[in-house]
Amino acid sequence: MSTETLKDFLVSIQFKTDEASQRKMDGALLGTVAAANVLAASLEKMASTAVAKVAGAPTRLKRRGRPRSRGRCSEPRSSELGREIMARSGPN
Repeated sequence: MSTETLKDFLVSIQFKTDEASQRKMDGALLGTVAAANVLAASLEKMASTAVAKVAGAPTRLKRRGRPRSRGRCSEPRSSELGREIMARSGPN
């Protein structure tokens, strides 16, 4: 919303303004717009960084020698692991 639009609205409802108040309002609006622009730029940079990190994750994992997961666990099943532990522990 531009300053002119606000000014036109205030004049249309018969709101009286003096020059000092108008300058104060203009300054506040400019400060708000500047803060919103800084916030937008920060959010855009944060989103870009997140996308880059997520996109590079498979490459980093591959370099570390980790196998790609296809939704299956590479560890032995718990029943197989349990049998092996029992077999190694010997008789009670």
